[in-house]
Order: sequence, then structure tokens, then C-alpha cells
Amino acid sequence: MDQPVPTICSKSSGSKKRKTSHVVNLEAFDTLEPTEIFKKLQYLQSLGQAKVLSLLEAAEKKAQEAAKQVKDLNKIAA
Repeated sequence: MDQPVPTICSKSSGSKKRKTSHVVNLEAFDTLEPTEIFKKLQYLQSLGQAKVLSLLEAAEKKAQEAAKQVKDLNKIAA
């Protein structure tokens, strides 16, 4: 029986933006030169960094909105 091909999968979730998925066949790395592997790994790293930055920006926006709501509630309570 054939072994499943190892892959790395990444799917964005929880947002209303277009969802994308990135799948990398790890067996394909066997035929690549070291510089090609390095370029592909850099690409995967940049995808991860972009996702982290996006999540941080969303969290900061929510924190600012929450701080404004607290400020408004404090004005009402005063």
C-alpha cells in the first residue's frame, strides 16, 4: 500500500477575507538544489510572517475599539 505524501498545509481561518491554502509536497524537496530549497523555505516563512502581522493588526484594532468602549462607559458612569 502506498504511503501518504507528507505535506505542509496552511489555511487562513476566522476572517471574512478570501481563504487561501498553501500545500507543499515535501517529497518534491528531494529533487531541488539547496538554493531552491532555501528560496521555498523563505517563501513559506514570509507567508507565516504575513499571517502573524495580519493577526496582530486585527488584535490591535479590537483592543483600540475595546478601550474606546471602556472610555465611553466611564463617561456614562461618571
